[in-house]
Amino acid sequence: MARKSVRNITLFIITWITLALVFAFTDLRISNALINQQSGWVRVLDIFGEHPAMIIAFASANILFSLARCEKTVKKVFMWVINGILMLLTGYMMVAMVIYRISESQPSSMQNIIAFVCIIIAVIIIQILLTKVSYERLNEFRRAALISIVTVFAVNTLQNIIKPIWGRARPRELFADQSNFSPWYRPQHFPEGQSFPSGHAGNGFSALLLVLFAEKYSEKSAKWAYVFGIFWGILISVSRVVIGAHFPSDVLFGGFIAISVIYINTRIFKEDAIVETASKAEYTQIIEDSHKHNNVR
Repeated sequence: MARKSVRNITLFIITWITLALVFAFTDLRISNALINQQSGWVRVLDIFGEHPAMIIAFASANILFSLARCEKTVKKVFMWVINGILMLLTGYMMVAMVIYRISESQPSSMQNIIAFVCIIIAVIIIQILLTKVSYERLNEFRRAALISIVTVFAVNTLQNIIKPIWGRARPRELFADQSNFSPWYRPQHFPEGQSFPSGHAGNGFSALLLVLFAEKYSEKSAKWAYVFGIFWGILISVSRVVIGAHFPSDVLFGGFIAISVIYINTRIFKEDAIVETASKAEYTQIIEDSHKHNNVR
């Protein structure tokens, strides 16, 4: 298993380095050949392409919020506060992204109020439904939920730090003579340049987090989740080049960041390192109390 993991990592790094070298010389040529800002399908993905990652983070926060019901008081309050904030934040991001990308303006005060009311109602409904799930079954997804939240926010934070530092102009921001084009390996410091790396691609490949949840059902489910994650990441990446928002190297590095962060987090948050409660006896008592609670309901 370890040998297979090393082989996969090696193949991934070699593929990434090869494409990075290729795109260092072909970025502009590929962009010019593919760009079509009037294409309808890329417009749809521009609006909704990052939603799978936000949905995974939103669902993960709901799972951890629900699991808090069986924790000790201090930890329970902490988990409720943190995950409550995360639920509101990820829920709002999904709504705000749609409004901004359709109207090209920030949500109004009334739209914000409506959005938060809808999010709160959705959270209440989800939490009610999760009380029907046994603690031990829900706890199986604790690690996947924790990794998902850390990954989504780490990926977006890293990208938002790099973007202004690199300051690369987007393909659609190039001058008529394209004289302000800069290869990926050379920071450009273009005013408000946000091309490198691609946030959409990073969040697109973050759909691979579904594998962590699917593997709790069956190996077949995990394989399908893996196929979907790769497909979605590539689809979003291609769409960003076609719409003129990014060069191929931008989406390559965006995807690289997401996949790398997912891998690192799966190594940090190992299955046996996620401690549910202080002791085995307390954990057994929690399960018994959960069974009694569900029987009463």
